[in-house]
Amino acid sequence: YTLTSIDENIDFELYTSLIELHVLNITYNNYSQSADTMHNFVTYGEDFYAEPNIPTGYKIDSVLVNNKRQLTGIGLGSNYNFDSVRGDSVIVYYVSRKLITITTEIINLTDTLDIAYGDSFRFTYSIPQYYKIDSIVINSQKLNPTPVDSTTGYTIKNIIDNIDFKLYVSKISLIVTTSTIDRNDTFSVAFGDKLVINTIKMGYKLDSIYLNTLKVPNGQDSLRTFTLVNIMTNYNVKLYYSYIFSNKNYDIVNTSNVCINTSNGAVNVSVLDTNLVYTAILTGISVTFKDTNIINKTKSTQYTNLQSGTYRLVLSVTDPTNVIHKDSFVITIGQPQPLTAYSEINNLNKHVLLNLNGAETYYIKLNGVVMSTQNTSLNLPLEKGVNVLSISSNLTCQDEIKQTILISEDMMVYPNPANQYINLYIAGSDEVTDIQIIDEAGKVFKNSTENIPSNRILNFDISQYHQGIYLITIKGKSAFGQLKFVKTK
Repeated sequence: YTLTSIDENIDFELYTSLIELHVLNITYNNYSQSADTMHNFVTYGEDFYAEPNIPTGYKIDSVLVNNKRQLTGIGLGSNYNFDSVRGDSVIVYYVSRKLITITTEIINLTDTLDIAYGDSFRFTYSIPQYYKIDSIVINSQKLNPTPVDSTTGYTIKNIIDNIDFKLYVSKISLIVTTSTIDRNDTFSVAFGDKLVINTIKMGYKLDSIYLNTLKVPNGQDSLRTFTLVNIMTNYNVKLYYSYIFSNKNYDIVNTSNVCINTSNGAVNVSVLDTNLVYTAILTGISVTFKDTNIINKTKSTQYTNLQSGTYRLVLSVTDPTNVIHKDSFVITIGQPQPLTAYSEINNLNKHVLLNLNGAETYYIKLNGVVMSTQNTSLNLPLEKGVNVLSISSNLTCQDEIKQTILISEDMMVYPNPANQYINLYIAGSDEVTDIQIIDEAGKVFKNSTENIPSNRILNFDISQYHQGIYLITIKGKSAFGQLKFVKTK
C-alpha cells in the first residue's frame, strides 16, 4: 500500500490471518459403487490426518491424493497423514469388502475358496450309499445335535471370519447274531458289507442253517464257512449240529526207554475235545499193573512209575447222545541201547566232533563245564593241554563215557633245512621237556631232558650229523609231538 504527499506523522497498522484451505475427504465403495464425502477446512501449513469412513468388513484398496496414487499400506492404518497442507486438496479412499477364506473337508475331499465379508455360503455334498453323517465340525466346534436338514448340504449365513468346515461320515452299522448249541455271538456289520461265519465245531457235524427262521438251501450247510453278502438288514443266524466222535481225538505219548529193574517210565494221555468225560484204564500185558483215571476238563492224565514192558490202554467216552465209544491201544516201554560216542579230534583247529547214540538227552562235561543236548552230532572247542571229556545220559543204567584229549602247545624248528645248528621253539608254560632226535634209520642222535629257557627256544648243534632227514620227538606236560628237519652238507 503506498502513501503520497506525507506531511504529518503516520501510524500504519496491517492485520493478517492464516489462509483457511479446503480438504475434501472421499471414501469410494468399489462394491456398492457409492461415495461418502467429508469436507474439512485446514489452516495453511498445518498437518491434517484424513480419516476415511470405512464400513465394517471393508478394506482399503488404494488412496489417491490430488489424483496421485499413494503406496497402499504405507501410513494408511485408518487415516492418511497429510503433512503441512499448502493448498486445497482432494483425498479419495477406494475400499472393498474383505475376503474370508473357507476350508472344507468333506468325505476325504479338501478344498479352499474365498468369499466376501458378510456373505452366506452353502456347503453341498452327496453322501455315498450305505453311509450316514456322524458329525459336522465348524472351526473345531462340533454341531450338537447335527442339523436334521444337513443330509445334502449345510448353509452358514453372514460369514465374518475364516471358516474351517469338516464333515464326518461312516458306514451304517447293522447287527448279525449267530446261535449254536453252546454259544451266541453278536457282530456289528457295516451296511452293504459281508460277514463270514465259521461253521466248524470240533466233534460235531453241521446239519442245517436257518436265516431269520428260513432254512438255507441244502448244500450250503456242508461248507466250512457260511457267508452273508451285501447285508442290508439285521440277521439272526442259527446253526444246528449233531455230534461225531473221532478216534483222532486222542494224543498218547509214552516214555520210550527205561532201565531194567527201575520204575521211572510214564504214559501221558491227552484229549482235544474237553466237553466230554473220558475213562482211561491202563493194564500191564507183560508186567503187573492196572490203574484207572478220569479225564475231564484237565484235558490230560498221566501214568507214572512204570517198568519196561507192554501195556494196554483202553479209553471210553459217552457222547451227548448217550452212545459209548471205546478205543484200545498197545503201548511198549522198552529198554535203552548202549550209550556210544565217537570222537573226531582236529588238532589244527582245536575242536572235537562228537557223534552220539543211545539216548534221548545227553549230558556232556568238558573241562568242568556241563551242558545238555538232544542233538546226536556236536562240535566242541578244545583248550591247549589236557582236555577232560565225559558223556552220560538221563538213564542211570547207561555207563558214563570218559576221554582225555591232549592238544599240544605250538612248536617250531628253524632254520629248516640247516647244517650247523637248529632252534626249537616251544610255546606254553612247560619248564622242562624230554627231547629225542633220530634219523630215518631209527638211530638215536640225542635223548635228553632239557630245561626250557625264558625265551622258550632250545638250541642244538647238528654240525656232526650226517646229511638226511631227522625226527624230533618232544614230550612235555602241555607241549608234545614230533617235528622233522633236514640236515644239509
